[in-house]
Amino acid sequence: MSDVGYWLGTYEHFNMFRKTQDFTSLDRSLSDKMQDVIVAYARTGNPSTADVKFVKYAPADEMRTVLGDIIEVQKLNTRGLDFLLANPPARVQPKTAPRIKY
Repeated sequence: MSDVGYWLGTYEHFNMFRKTQDFTSLDRSLSDKMQDVIVAYARTGNPSTADVKFVKYAPADEMRTVLGDIIEVQKLNTRGLDFLLANPPARVQPKTAPRIKY
């Protein structure tokens, strides 16, 4: 499921045609906080609110804000990301389909 519905406050529309999830007060609260982030950023240029903190980017100490059951700032696993940059997967050539003559 996408988080766009939470950012826009339309998450309950996921159940419009087929029930996909039982939304609770936690969903409503999270969506309200996520929408507050958008409004704060539009008003001030800073997305941080009383409930959601964003830290200034620092290349030596990369952090991320996690929005979920618990909203928290976590240290980003840059070692894992650096490994992927240093060891890119091999490129695979797609197989071409045989040409059919009519």
